[in-house]
Amino acid sequence: MSSRAPSVLLSILAITVVGCVGGGKKTSSTLSARAPSVASVTGAREEPPSARVSPALTRGVVRVVDGPFTDRVRLTGLRLRTGKRPAVLGRFQGRADVSDLLVLEIRADFYDATGRFVSSGRMVRKGLRAGPQDPTAAVLIAAVGSGPRIVSALVSIPQLVNE
Repeated sequence: MSSRAPSVLLSILAITVVGCVGGGKKTSSTLSARAPSVASVTGAREEPPSARVSPALTRGVVRVVDGPFTDRVRLTGLRLRTGKRPAVLGRFQGRADVSDLLVLEIRADFYDATGRFVSSGRMVRKGLRAGPQDPTAAVLIAAVGSGPRIVSALVSIPQLVNE
């Protein structure tokens, strides 16, 4: 066995374990019925987006949903780009307890003015330095399909695997 084999096996095990852990906290006042499932890039099981957000988010709001990884990555300057190609823009940076990231997946679920789910998008970054001493990295999560109805977004971190 090569000298890299143990680290490769540990990485595969970590991805498998993280995928089995599941989603984060949900509150009944915020999330209701689930929209059709959205497949995770890594193939891990993940919570589908809420079919409706109640009460509806204010126009232009991007809110981070509490989850198992939201305390490990700092998301800053999140804003919504609306129009024909809606997207969530911002920056991310690892916190003190995060070493190099093997996989970081950030998902945005986009909603209309009534709080109804419209679309999802995701950003996946692999193999990057993301500690607090490292510079922030860009976040760009585009909605799948056109989205002139999109007015707000919920952002979550369904996958985070570090060394």
